Amino acid sequence: MCVGCRCLIYQVIHSDNIPHALFTFLSIPYHTFVGVKIDTDLNNLDLDYMVGGGAVGIDLRDLAADRYANQDLRNAELGDLVSLVLLKNFDKPLWATMTTNWERLPLANSQIQYACSVAFAHFKIDWSGSPEAWVRQVHSTLDRDQFALFLTICWNLWFSRNKSLWEAKLSTPGDVFTLATSFLFSFQEATPTRLISPPGFNSAM
Repeated sequence: MCVGCRCLIYQVIHSDNIPHALFTFLSIPYHTFVGVKIDTDLNNLDLDYMVGGGAVGIDLRDLAADRYANQDLRNAELGDLVSLVLLKNFDKPLWATMTTNWERLPLANSQIQYACSVAFAHFKIDWSGSPEAWVRQVHSTLDRDQFALFLTICWNLWFSRNKSLWEAKLSTPGDVFTLATSFLFSFQEATPTRLISPPGFNSAM
């Protein structure tokens, strides 16, 4: 698995039991995992270890096919997607499929490096869309009030990041949300058009 520049390799085949934190992370329905043939991976985890059955999987090939209007991409390999989306060469070494034992303990450094590069490539492809495209996608799924709150939260995330960087003042997720809703409500009070009511208030007030 990979999030940002951090990758986790866990050889579940050698584990007597899966740590609770990892079991929960892989099973929560609102966690979404992306990858080439990700549904197969999640199904295998569910069948073999009874974990991952509740997670949502999105195949990167489907995302690429829709984004580039090319149905042939639904049968593409990871290297094809890396070349198309990231403009990088990503050739799968022969040893990775022909001669390597992925059940060995511990894994060789070359295996770890390759596994992490595969996970990182999946992550980068998923986040390769432009910020504008992302905002447009969010806008298409929210109503006007929700989108106003979304934009305000984004601004406050940036504001809180600057406070953390320059003033060493950390904000919790609750702080970010509270300040965002408070700011938005104050803005609405000063403008003729009401967009959203703060939590706990009736929109008719």
